[in-house]
Amino acid sequence: MAGSFEPRIPKPIGPGVPPTGVALFQELRASCDGVDFVSELATRSGRTRGSVEWFLQQKTVIPAGLFCAAIALRILLATKAEARLRSTKLR
Repeated sequence: MAGSFEPRIPKPIGPGVPPTGVALFQELRASCDGVDFVSELATRSGRTRGSVEWFLQQKTVIPAGLFCAAIALRILLATKAEARLRSTKLR
């Protein structure tokens, strides 16, 4: 098998391992109902929408800046969801 090389693709999401583009896309699509998360990631990462869309189609680990933008977006959405929950409990 000389010359045969199979790249190792990291586990999509786990402690200490940034997700692949495909894994991040699937996670955000499931958790960001009604939110244009591609646009949000582009704004937060300083990348173009086209660049973000390209990375979200890849089976490789996403760049650090995009990963940080995804974390910030997750925190923002979780905070908004928690605030909505609290406001409904107070009624």
